[in-house]
Amino acid sequence: MHLKSCVLSIVTLGIAITAHASESVLSGKAFPTAGGSAPLFNVELALKEEQQKRVCSQLLTDRAGKVIASTKAIYDSGRLSSISFEQRQSRETALIEIKDGKVFYSHTKDGKTNRSTKKDSGDLVPFSAVPYFIVSKWDEIKSGKTTEFKVPIPERLQAIAIRVSKERTWTQMGRRYTEFKMEPSSAIFRALVEPDYYVFDDQSKTLIEHRGRTDAKTGAPGNLDDFTGRIVYRPLVSSGK
Repeated sequence: MHLKSCVLSIVTLGIAITAHASESVLSGKAFPTAGGSAPLFNVELALKEEQQKRVCSQLLTDRAGKVIASTKAIYDSGRLSSISFEQRQSRETALIEIKDGKVFYSHTKDGKTNRSTKKDSGDLVPFSAVPYFIVSKWDEIKSGKTTEFKVPIPERLQAIAIRVSKERTWTQMGRRYTEFKMEPSSAIFRALVEPDYYVFDDQSKTLIEHRGRTDAKTGAPGNLDDFTGRIVYRPLVSSGK
């Protein structure tokens, strides 16, 4: 399922991005779920201001620094306006544009481009922006409520319904942590797809771990699989605006 942190409203559920939100960048290391002490690739998750717009981006690189995959979601006047995606291992690109009440999907792989147009449901959240969405709904989800939205799936040329709920809270070495579970809203999809989990430090509301599928691939060209693993994050940059 293709499907950090500062407190800001970045989602398209009628919530505008705050005018003076802090910018943040998180640096992460991805490890296989089955164990292993050496990270397989690096992740940078960022929210920045570019040309008077908010940009939520995710960059995946291998251990040599070579780009594996990248995603950029642009918010204009607090509303999601576009998502661009590139996966270099599988040689595919995608562009999703939201305008005039519609969502325009374009996905290219092996030189072939497919397109579709869907009605804008008004609740699209890019995969890379899910941690920010959780922070924007922090009190609601922490209280035990389940919140739903839709995540665009570039290769499927559509979005799927997702729900997020609190899984557990615990204290370790004087710090309190909360784990949130993200899974398809549909019972049929839940039977086919493993949930994703996001762990936050409660005090700073900072993402420290994500377990689940990523935009990276494993395997040989022509026989690639989505990489499922554990990403451990640490703050890289934090500046007030």
